[in-house]
Amino acid sequence: MFRVRRLGRRGSTTLEFALVSLAFLMMLLGSMEVGRYYFTSEAVRTVTAEAARQTMLNYRTSSPSACPTSDSIKTYVTSTVARSPFLGASQLTLTVSCVISANGWGSLRVVVSYPFSTSVPWLAVTTNISDESYMVVGSRS
Repeated sequence: MFRVRRLGRRGSTTLEFALVSLAFLMMLLGSMEVGRYYFTSEAVRTVTAEAARQTMLNYRTSSPSACPTSDSIKTYVTSTVARSPFLGASQLTLTVSCVISANGWGSLRVVVSYPFSTSVPWLAVTTNISDESYMVVGSRS
């Protein structure tokens, strides 16, 4: 009698381990993807800050009466992206817009966006990470 009950419970530990390990593995991979998302978001923020800084430096040294273009900033952004392991320069979108008044003061807006997709196939999420830097510029006279 005791032996029959024992045979009926055989394999229950293996089944419980399979169920628990599957849930644990899904949580582990999900948390890794969340970490990768935040790391990529921070890299986009760093690239945006660097683009804004380079735009400000380029604005100050070139001509205070002209707005810098996206093309003049792209080389600085590409070098910044090269130092970040998760960003690809070909997928990065950079937008620079500025308005300069007659007295040399104006506003500068730098927007960087980057497409993000998860690397885990069963967690297929695609989104666009975007960051914006807005500053007031002016000439010293």
